[in-house]
Amino acid sequence: MGYLGGISWAILVAKICQIFPNHKPAKLFYEFFAVYNLWNWKVPVRLTAQPAGQGEEKSSSALMSVITPASEYNSTERVNMITEKVLID
Repeated sequence: MGYLGGISWAILVAKICQIFPNHKPAKLFYEFFAVYNLWNWKVPVRLTAQPAGQGEEKSSSALMSVITPASEYNSTERVNMITEKVLID
């Protein structure tokens, strides 16, 4: 339907836990919205470091990219302009 599925949400939460490993749950909740409110969605969210020059072609046309760690698949490929605006708002 153009919105994020469970795996996408799980990766987004895991990324916040990676960035702030020592925060308590309430602070992680706050940071989730603070970080993704300012996130440049042209940059894919991924849990692993990406080697330079790899994978950019897979997500360059996507509005939002949340990359799965195992298969380098964009789990948000069905996000369209309308659902992206709803999610960001």
